Amino acid sequence: MNDNNIGLETSLSLYHYLYLTRRFEETLIHLYHSGQLRGHPHSSIGQEAIGVGAVQALLPEDMICPSLRSIGSILAKGVETKVLMCEAFRKANGPSGGKWLYHHICVPDKGVIIGSAVVAASIPTAVGVALAIKMRKTNQVVLSFFGDGATSRGDFHEALNFASVFQLPIVFICENNLYALSTPQRKQMNIVDIALRAGSYGIPGIVADGCDVFDVYKKVQLSVDDARQGKGPSLIECKTYRLRAHSEIDPEDMGRPKDELEFWRERANPVRDCKDKIIQTFGEDTAHRLSEIEKEVDSDLSSAVEIAKSSPNPAPETATTKVFAEIDEVVI
Repeated sequence: MNDNNIGLETSLSLYHYLYLTRRFEETLIHLYHSGQLRGHPHSSIGQEAIGVGAVQALLPEDMICPSLRSIGSILAKGVETKVLMCEAFRKANGPSGGKWLYHHICVPDKGVIIGSAVVAASIPTAVGVALAIKMRKTNQVVLSFFGDGATSRGDFHEALNFASVFQLPIVFICENNLYALSTPQRKQMNIVDIALRAGSYGIPGIVADGCDVFDVYKKVQLSVDDARQGKGPSLIECKTYRLRAHSEIDPEDMGRPKDELEFWRERANPVRDCKDKIIQTFGEDTAHRLSEIEKEVDSDLSSAVEIAKSSPNPAPETATTKVFAEIDEVVI
């Protein structure tokens, strides 16, 4: 047991999903630039610790509402690599049948709520799910992920206010990578810590190191426990950095200062740091287990790519299926 009371098996699980998230996105980037994948990836390289660390604090029955760069949360929630890869390739056997993007995947049986490409639009959705949980008394908790830019929109403020008033079991997680696409934080708000905005709604505002998976895990776990005990929502700001451009079709630096990029390229490496800390805490004997995790992940990814490539494309006649709800499908 380390000094933070996070055991070896939990630590190894964190590393597994960190490494899987990094390699999954590196694979997609390679496939896209080599012309094998349609649709440009929006990677979370540098900020993988947030989704992975947060989801590790949940129970299987809890739910998440991911954002654009929350791919680690989706994988950590138990969505299989091959399922997510088929969605990335827009194949018929993906969860949406080729209609949607893997960034906003919906897998209800894994507790993954559908996201939205509209900034901040998913936050009220997550609050609605939290309200349903409270009304049904199922003792679940919801995590809502979003970027720093979302906190400048009305959806964010209305959602936090509503969740606070009704003491809903939800944890709001801001993935603050310092840029809303190409707009730096300093140009969209006059505060340094977004967590301060929680005070306006009478809920805890917590700052976490979004590059440290252990710090994210511990702080989210405390807020999840509070939410499950009926103490209401929290806002956790995870400070991190997006190492690549907004998407793979954009210029690499998006006008960001070179010295800033160099600083964060060394600073924002949660995969490396997690591995180093596990070996430092639990001894050199754990290095072989970490190597085995890496081999298993790489093999799983290779298999997932082959499955996705060989899977059928959506049939034209399915274009209008699962788009409109029939009246008997509506649940009130």
